[in-house]
Amino acid sequence: MALGADPAARFKYGPGKDGKFDPYFLKQGFYAELEVPLTDRIDAVGRWDGLRRQGNVLRTSELRSDSALLRYTAGVSVRVRGATRIKLSGEYYDFSDFDDRRVADVRC
Repeated sequence: MALGADPAARFKYGPGKDGKFDPYFLKQGFYAELEVPLTDRIDAVGRWDGLRRQGNVLRTSELRSDSALLRYTAGVSVRVRGATRIKLSGEYYDFSDFDDRRVADVRC
């Protein structure tokens, strides 16, 4: 990441023990899903995924130097005809830096 001419004015967190700003940040993510047939037309779906970001942020950012997001999803997929499906799901978002959220979704 570009530090610019005055990183102390640009970034939220100061230099490390060596007196220098780190020009890097780390992003990590994962994904796991389980799909189980309940009948010949209906499948249950469970999913868990997440993101993590470590490193300095801009001074105006609401993120911390170590931020994470976890998402939990549960749903069903109903085969209507051929390859056409209706998917119903609910998701729970677990944010490290913001209020958690619940979401319902219907897709065709």
